[in-house]
Amino acid sequence: MARLVPPALDLHNVSAAHWTSLTKVIRQPERYWPAELLTQPIITRRIGRRTLALIADPEAAKTILTGSEEEFPRPRLYQVGGLSGRDSLIASSGRQWRRQRRSFSAMFRPETVSKLLPLYRRAIALAIADWGGRPEPIRLDMSLEMMRLAMGIIWQALFGQCTDDALPPFVDDVAARIHAAQLRSEDNVVARHVAELADAAQRRGPHRGILQENPFNAWGAASGDPAQHGLTRKDFYDNARLFLGAGHETVALTLSWAFWLVARDGQIQRRLHDEIDQVIDAGPIEAAHIERLSFTGNVLNETLRLFAPGFVTVRRSRDPIVLAGERLPASTVLAVCIYALHRHRQWWDEPDLFHPDRFGAGEPRHRYAFLPFSVGPRACIGATFAWTEAVTIFAGILQRFSVATDTTVPIKLRTGISLRPDHALPIVLHPRR
Repeated sequence: MARLVPPALDLHNVSAAHWTSLTKVIRQPERYWPAELLTQPIITRRIGRRTLALIADPEAAKTILTGSEEEFPRPRLYQVGGLSGRDSLIASSGRQWRRQRRSFSAMFRPETVSKLLPLYRRAIALAIADWGGRPEPIRLDMSLEMMRLAMGIIWQALFGQCTDDALPPFVDDVAARIHAAQLRSEDNVVARHVAELADAAQRRGPHRGILQENPFNAWGAASGDPAQHGLTRKDFYDNARLFLGAGHETVALTLSWAFWLVARDGQIQRRLHDEIDQVIDAGPIEAAHIERLSFTGNVLNETLRLFAPGFVTVRRSRDPIVLAGERLPASTVLAVCIYALHRHRQWWDEPDLFHPDRFGAGEPRHRYAFLPFSVGPRACIGATFAWTEAVTIFAGILQRFSVATDTTVPIKLRTGISLRPDHALPIVLHPRR
């Protein structure tokens, strides 16, 4: 059976790539990244007085991303635009960043995340109950449904008071508006809607949350800045925007793509159903099941390889440096092109094909050729949270349904804050039991 060829960015050749703006080149790969980046380790060019290096070399990525903040500071573009403000984990640096990382890390440890499984299961059950009230076959825009599901979960995890707390209706409404804005490529509108949710969370004040390790439990304390976690009110607000924005979109996009991919590949879907039936049967998903769902994990990893929401991460070199054989001057802007690393011809066999078994067959050929959550000190703090949530939702829905899609609907990739489909991902659910 021929393997599925999923959508890919239409990259240009080097001579056609006209670079005029650092920010545009970094954030709009479909317009500015050369196709040679999928075969070469590094491409450099001067833009004005600055040197920009597009990097698709695992050793160079390792050097940059595991290096110190002093050697490879984050450029200013992380402080402007986007989903969060200057006082969030993604934008802060130095002592402020270390203080915030310490404060929030306990909430995202594996033993803490496992306490959220009842929340994940309840959210899945509510979504399935909603879909069950629709006429069969159940036709969904899966990107919208996963957006609603993931936003509800991150809201409850951060600001809910118990796992069976009713989700405030406005959260679901804002999630739908965020999805609509994303389809229109209106990232400024997305950021505004995420800020609405952060404003609402701030008005809730201190509360006893689902996780006692959650610093947001103390947010809004009346007696000055909540020093219990060493965080200011601005720290709380900007990180609420960050976690609500990035915390829902990474999971929602990954799941939307995963369902779309397996809906187009019947053999892969049958293997998923077999594994889920064997590992979980008809019971609830427990923490012990996550690791045993190995093929399910391979499918999600392959989805993240093809469609990593964070398609690029950027640093600046403090000193002159040699990377991937290129001698670069001080203050070079270093764009680690995760999309290109994930589809590079040197590190993957048939990289444009959907082939989940590659993750059980010794690929990638280099540890740092697969970076869906980045790596090093600035790696995604919520990686365990996102992975556990994604596996639980993916397996929980496939436990109950088979999925199909309209193969005549063309889907293209678009970039903005993240890598997204250019329009809705239509999925049809068929009950299995």
